[in-house]
Parts: sequence; structure tokens; C-alpha cells
Amino acid sequence: MAPDEIDERVAALYGDIDWREASGLLHVAAIHGPSGRILKIGPDAPPSPIDRFALGLARARADVLVTTGRILRSEPDLVHRYSEASEEDEAIAEWRRRAVGRAERPRLLVLSETGRFPIDHPAFGASQGVIWTSAAGAAAMGRPPAGFDVVQAEADRDTARDAIASCVRTLAAERTDATVLLEAGPSTSNAFYEKTGAARVDELLLSRFDGTIVPAAQGPVFVPEDARSALFGAARSRRSIDEASGSWRFERYRVD
Repeated sequence: MAPDEIDERVAALYGDIDWREASGLLHVAAIHGPSGRILKIGPDAPPSPIDRFALGLARARADVLVTTGRILRSEPDLVHRYSEASEEDEAIAEWRRRAVGRAERPRLLVLSETGRFPIDHPAFGASQGVIWTSAAGAAAMGRPPAGFDVVQAEADRDTARDAIASCVRTLAAERTDATVLLEAGPSTSNAFYEKTGAARVDELLLSRFDGTIVPAAQGPVFVPEDARSALFGAARSRRSIDEASGSWRFERYRVD
């Protein structure tokens, strides 16, 4: 796959953007438009190659990817690739080098208060990073995966939100164009849309499916539209695309 093909697909989806300037706390989500509920990952969710491409681009922009022990338990085969196709994965990695100025793969921040997740999970073999947990979680986990440090929360003080905010501050001290990608579930990520707190989402890449879904594909309610509008205002870009699974809209929001 030629590098300019990735450039053309990115521009068609989001427009002409200097991605080195679009740093900060990034969130990517896929929802069912009519219900406002998150689409559950799995065989019941409507497939979208473009949504998967958008996720790969978000990962390629990041210095750190944030996930949770719950996600690792529910997705035993998860590896944070840019694409499941090796040729496209390599092409997006090259786009990361050219457009974002990053040669290395993103690091991983795993949030798990209980420490209950498989330490032989394939996500650990493909990355390095940090595991945030409690003292009890660290004891339950035992020896961490190779390449991962453990940070223990202070009892009754630190939360997952604090851990992410600390990660954002640390990266910002290292470089002004650092990006942290939230791939956590709504119980973690929704807090970053609140007005109070140490950190808020700077950018949202939102994929909306406007067709009919089965109940098994419905997840929790996503951040209400009025809360998103209060933070971001209008979408910076919006593309409506008909895919094999139905009608999708791909939107990009950004705090000024």
C-alpha cells in the first residue's frame, strides 16, 4: 500500500490537518446514533472498515494508549495494531512517522484496581508501559509482564482518572505535542467530559451507526450530546458514508 493512499484516506475522512498540532487527550468511540448507546465490540455489532481505520489512525497518533483490565479480560486476543492487515498496518506506521513524527509504537497504560487480568495477554507482548493498580491489585497480579512498570495508587486518594491525568502531565513535560488515547470503557472515559477535574478530553473521534442493531450490540449510554456540545461546540468535520452494514457518520470534535 502506497503512503499517499493513506494520506488520501485520512484527508477524505477528516480534512487537511497538521496532526502534530492536534495533541492532548484523545478519545475514540463508536455509538448507535438513534439510541446514543456505545456499540459493544463483538460479532453482533455492525462491522465498519472505516471505523476500524479511524481507530488505527487514533492509535498511530498516540504516545500512550489507555486500556483497562476489564477490556483485557473481555478481549483475550486484543493487540493494539493500527490495522489487522499487515500491509495496511505497516502503511499506517509509516504515516505515523511522517505525519506525527513518531518512530516507535505507542506505550500502554493499563488501569486495573483489582489486578485481575491475564499477565500473558498478547497486548503485553506487543508493547511496553505501565500498570496502574491498588496495593491489593499488585499483590493479586504478582510479577508484572516484561517491559511494564507498576504504579500503586494511594489508598482512598488516587483514582483511574488521576492516573490518566498524571500520565498526561508527565508526557506534557516531556514534549508539547504529546497525545494520550483513551480506549477505556465509559465508566472511565465519561469522567473526562465533566467540567471539574484534573483533565478533560481535547478531541473526540466519534463513529455513529444510524441503522438498526440487535440488543446484544447495545452497550452503556455514551456521553450525552448536550455535554459533548458544551465541551466541543460543533463538529470540526462530519462524513456520512454508506457501508455494507448500513449508514455511518464519522465526526471529529476538538476543543479550541
